[in-house]
Amino acid sequence: GQDFVEKENLNNLQPYEGFGTGIIFEGYDYAGGGGTSGPRDYAYIDSIIENSGSTPVDFRSQLKFYTNPGGSNTQTPTPKMVIEGGGNVGIGTDSPPSKLSLEGAFPGAGFGININNTGASGAAEVYFENDAQRTTIGLNTGDNFVVFDNTSATTRMQITPAGQIQFPR
Repeated sequence: GQDFVEKENLNNLQPYEGFGTGIIFEGYDYAGGGGTSGPRDYAYIDSIIENSGSTPVDFRSQLKFYTNPGGSNTQTPTPKMVIEGGGNVGIGTDSPPSKLSLEGAFPGAGFGININNTGASGAAEVYFENDAQRTTIGLNTGDNFVVFDNTSATTRMQITPAGQIQFPR
């Protein structure tokens, strides 16, 4: 195992940017041949003031999560996820424009969201909903890819495991 040290930075100073407090996860990794390298920053969790404003009502903060991508012994953690004071969550972006924003360049590897129900014959679905309508897209328990109108309890489109496309009436 690796030696692991957790350090807290709770003195109202942000470890690397802005104002706020944070936690630094620091430890040692072992170089080849049994030697040890110096301490390295593994990850950070920072709470940062987004807007201090002129009154307490204007105050907003955010949480930022950093991990170390590796590549050299001097590499420091880089931002991976943010939760803004207004509730927007960004993965791969510091400024999420919506409630959930996933951004990044993935050349050759593709980009996607993995929804995996590991239960026997379980559905894996995404729901889209507003004040008047709810629609489900995903794999149903019969392994069909479906677009299902939950509001009227009607399957709008289905693709079977054999590739047959069906539009039920």
